[in-house]
Amino acid sequence: MKARELEALSALRFDAVPTEQTLWGGQLPHVPELNQSVYDRVREEIGALNKPAVDSPVGMVVHGEYGSGKSHLVWWARRFIAGIGGYYFNIQPDGSAQTLWSRVVDSILRDLHEPLAVHQMPPDPTTQLSLVVERLAGLMKLPEESRSVLCGRRAVEPAEARIHLKAFTDGIRTFHPNQDLRNVALALGLLALRDDEAPIAGWAFLKNQPEELELRKEWGLRLRPAPPVDMVRHLSTLLAMTGPSLFVVDQIDDMVTTSAQLTQDAGVDQGSTDLAAALMTIREKLTRSITLISCLDHTWQTIRKRSVRSALDRFRDGLYLEPIPNARIARDLMVNLLAPQYDEIGFAAPYPTWPVPTEAFDRAVGIRPRQLIQRFDQYVKACRAAGDLLPSPDLGATTGAEAPVRDDATQRRFVDHRRAIVLSGLKETRAEKDLGEVLAAAARALAVEVGLTDELTVREVGRGAENASVHCEVTGAVETLFVRGINTVKASAVGSRVDKALAVAYSDPEQASHLFIARTDLWGETPRIQKAVAAIIDAGGTVIDVVDDELRTLRAVQLTATGGSDEVMAWLREHRPVSATAFGKSLLQRITPGAPRSTGAIDTCEVEPQSSEHDAVSTAVEPDDPQAIPLGRTIEDKTIELDLHALRKHVAMFASSGSGKTVLLRRIIEECALRGVSTIVLDPNNDLARLGDAWPAAPVGWGVGDDDRARDYLESTDVVVWTPGVSKGNPLTLQALPDFSAVRDDPDELRLAVDTAVASLAPRARIDGESHTADGRRAILRETLMVFARDGGRSLDQLIEMLLDPVDEVLALPSAKKHADFVASALSYARTNDPLFGGEGTGFDPDRLLTPADGYRARVSVINLAGIPEENRPAFVNRLQMTLFSWIKRHPAKDKPLSGLFVMDEAQTFIPSGKNTPCTESTRNLASQARKYGLGLVYATQAPRGIDSRITGNAASHVYGRVTVPAHVGAVQEMARSRGEEAPLVSKLTAGRFFVSLEGAPLTETMVPMCLSHHGSPLEEAEIAERARGKR
Repeated sequence: MKARELEALSALRFDAVPTEQTLWGGQLPHVPELNQSVYDRVREEIGALNKPAVDSPVGMVVHGEYGSGKSHLVWWARRFIAGIGGYYFNIQPDGSAQTLWSRVVDSILRDLHEPLAVHQMPPDPTTQLSLVVERLAGLMKLPEESRSVLCGRRAVEPAEARIHLKAFTDGIRTFHPNQDLRNVALALGLLALRDDEAPIAGWAFLKNQPEELELRKEWGLRLRPAPPVDMVRHLSTLLAMTGPSLFVVDQIDDMVTTSAQLTQDAGVDQGSTDLAAALMTIREKLTRSITLISCLDHTWQTIRKRSVRSALDRFRDGLYLEPIPNARIARDLMVNLLAPQYDEIGFAAPYPTWPVPTEAFDRAVGIRPRQLIQRFDQYVKACRAAGDLLPSPDLGATTGAEAPVRDDATQRRFVDHRRAIVLSGLKETRAEKDLGEVLAAAARALAVEVGLTDELTVREVGRGAENASVHCEVTGAVETLFVRGINTVKASAVGSRVDKALAVAYSDPEQASHLFIARTDLWGETPRIQKAVAAIIDAGGTVIDVVDDELRTLRAVQLTATGGSDEVMAWLREHRPVSATAFGKSLLQRITPGAPRSTGAIDTCEVEPQSSEHDAVSTAVEPDDPQAIPLGRTIEDKTIELDLHALRKHVAMFASSGSGKTVLLRRIIEECALRGVSTIVLDPNNDLARLGDAWPAAPVGWGVGDDDRARDYLESTDVVVWTPGVSKGNPLTLQALPDFSAVRDDPDELRLAVDTAVASLAPRARIDGESHTADGRRAILRETLMVFARDGGRSLDQLIEMLLDPVDEVLALPSAKKHADFVASALSYARTNDPLFGGEGTGFDPDRLLTPADGYRARVSVINLAGIPEENRPAFVNRLQMTLFSWIKRHPAKDKPLSGLFVMDEAQTFIPSGKNTPCTESTRNLASQARKYGLGLVYATQAPRGIDSRITGNAASHVYGRVTVPAHVGAVQEMARSRGEEAPLVSKLTAGRFFVSLEGAPLTETMVPMCLSHHGSPLEEAEIAERARGKR
């Protein structure tokens, strides 16, 4: 092979999977004849939107196998709708109805700030946001003087900006008199202004954030924004005035697979049903928009099979992406990929598909486009490694990936780049977008260096924008990391950049986030700078000083890693240039605190091997990490640790009796207590009341230092046993209603609390049926509860009185007095018949359950359920969780990983699969809010098939112990496979051995340590009552 040909092969790049940057503005090889009927259908549906005031049509579903071209179609559809003057937004739902609309708002705001591709851009607007504001201003016939200000092309003083904004919103009024719509339009205008504070006010309003109230008031925004669902509707209305919109929904495959596999025995998969219903409602709230779902074929088949007909009717039957139908299309695909690269380097190829002969493509029929590109790539790499053209490849055969070839030229190229870099231009204030690109490239290289390219996703935010709030976002770790580079040293400019970055990084209270400010020059000590630094520190963020030498390294990495060849990836893993910088070290510390290499929520460190007579539980536990708890030891003698923060995302534990499940639960509770985290634990089997007992002698299975830790735990932990329903013990009485005062001022959360209360009271009031009468009585109860909550009502007696004397709002409903009397009498009877509805005992106060007595570090409240009949336990747990929900609202974990821990053993008896109980709704609501407010949750069950999949499917951490029932073994293995793991052999495990699957880490077999408190036989009920009485 000639030197010129070898040079050409070395220049080829084959990106089989389009990146996010490519989807927004890159070029992909497009063959119109490949799946032409699908593209024609999508073109027809989107093109029909290019008419004013058109209704949103039913959604489209594009499905196919891995590598069939789904991302390619999304890339094409984005270009097409932009070409006809429309807008593009990407939604990634999490399956929760409670967060759906907030996620849609987030998607719109995020993608409005994305830059437009050059060939689709008008002369001035640079983002979808500036384009829609420009078009709205033109629709209002505003003069160029106003439009230049509103679109951010010209900066003016706030007083003048307000004049142009008023003209803008007055113009909106002529089209739509709705006041809320004008407020949303005003907020969009503020986002687009070239001003330090106006965009912050607009962002806070659209995100419904309580902060910046004074700033919002100053710019004329309502202090109480509309709920997210109304915000979506208003944003869509404004967009529709100037063009159509395409909403793409992807990243749903894992969610649907998990939900379906956990409910194989159910006729309707609740997770898939909820997802389809959620997507249906998206379509119904949008104007002049179309929703396109992109998913794997088996995902769509699962949704079709398990979802209700009414949801499916909102989507056209799936458009299936077929494999390559003939050799000509396969050749055309590769020619379209090769020709631009050959033209760029001025290489005249011997024939269009060189180096693969034309006849080789006859074997490519029936494979998918990605497979063809990957096999072509493998052949080119093999030729480069051999230094000559190899025999024609078999494009239809499955081949393994070639091992990367060590290439010292990469290191030489890095050194040459580093030597030639001139930093002065990169450190200028106007070059901050270039600095942001350097930092994003460094974050991507860091993921390669530490082997986390599958776990971590690095996304450039506001690519190309001069005034981006943040420059990149790293997801996939315990926290979402945001990075903002700052070159300027001007105090007002620094303050403005910091304020905007903080607003973006910490905009979602349910998202664990960390902001990095990477500055290239030291700042002065002015009051504005000091205020900005204090704000970063208060939010828990980090300021990184990027010195010139390290900035030169990061820039050289960016230049060297362009293209991402296998040689470059191998070079990064070997030399790890970013990991050696302050920037890289800071990011790694947040990805895995205290560890040199990230493993998500797991922290591994070397420990001394321990000998033990007990095969399952010997482990070393020193040193203590205040932010993580040890779960056990691997066969390689490494400790496995669970970050406390990961408990906010739930732990689901699946193991049968005799597996060591209770020992592990106890150890988790004990380790949390040693770190100052109090726990409420349900005890349905009388085997947790000994959590305050010392071992009579050191047990087999303790590791080095466990005797001291046990002594510390017992001396510093206040263990209290509560006995609801047992007056001779330590009785506990729960109010039938939550404390609405914590959510009274938040319409969304008030509605959620009322819905939960209705679900709780409906069985008691005998109105949980599906009849017309039951519907009417539930409506009466719901309306009464809304008034009750707003008026500060607290007790069941007050609610019954209000039902007996309904207010006007309730009386407006048909047959209101009759229905209200029925509900009131039913609740009165229930209160009389159920002692726990109003019996004697301590009124439930989570402060008492989670606050230790003086002199103790933490409290463990064991709620023994022996005194409650099994059929009444879900109702009790429901009231417990409703009150706990109100408590976490008032006591969020602001400066610590957790506000407390709630452990539900035998969870399948409270939240069974395929069946609603009185505590199903409150469990789901508590789980959805736990991360936001810092409550740790652990759900343990002996029946993997028997527990609500919406709870376990959304748990970030799974623990699998010994399971022997074949159906349950299959369920555990399917769950593991849905998380990307190989099926664990759980039936072969012995007591104390578990498979641990933590977020961002591979499935690991672990030997758990023995608990620190005495794990003896279960106590008799009289013994439990006696020790409970001692803590009254």
